[in-house]
Amino acid sequence: MIDLKLSKSDDSYSAAAKQRMEENIEALMKTLAAVGSSGSYMTILYGAAVTVDGRNRKVTDFADIEPLEDKSKRGFIVAMHRADLEETIISILRENGFTRMKKLPETGFLQVEIERPSMEQTDAWAVECDRHASSALSRSGKIKVDALSQIAKGVKNEFIEPVVAHRARLQLDDLSLDSETHIKVISMIRKVHFLGYGLSLDTEEDAKILSKTRQPNFQKIGEHMKNAS
Repeated sequence: MIDLKLSKSDDSYSAAAKQRMEENIEALMKTLAAVGSSGSYMTILYGAAVTVDGRNRKVTDFADIEPLEDKSKRGFIVAMHRADLEETIISILRENGFTRMKKLPETGFLQVEIERPSMEQTDAWAVECDRHASSALSRSGKIKVDALSQIAKGVKNEFIEPVVAHRARLQLDDLSLDSETHIKVISMIRKVHFLGYGLSLDTEEDAKILSKTRQPNFQKIGEHMKNAS
């Protein structure tokens, strides 16, 4: 989905850096899609403990936790393997803030609905997006540094001509800038999903990044993340 451009040089160093940067951006998209998703709520239960026969066990030892098939709804299914633990599992769900649930008559499973998130929750998700973007920017910077180091070694060992190395460095500058733009805009898109276009902006750069979220290529990325969440 991500396609950074090699407009100044298609040397092997730039091509390898391009691929790594694209993979980094796509990994960020996947991570951001999980923020605030039904799956993020489901993970709360993965570590929840229950006492059975005098022993501490995980809820997932006795129930499967699966997302709803209907992606338009926020929630998940708890498929219990032991009917005698139903009340215990319901209590655990309530203790973790899940109050809207119903038993499906055809299966006996519990369908848990996730209520509309609070402003505190959406603000926390926006902060989490910033944290993931910062990590992705660090990885992108390291990819550039690694490539520049390889080019320097190539020139020293006469594997690459100085003029080719010069073009490669210029290309890496462009790739790095393009990668950083993608990371910042994609993170902003996910924040808009939570807070809307009226979200608070701290700097002029943030305003410029927000304006880029309306570009067709980034809107397509935004829809992809929303559908994956």
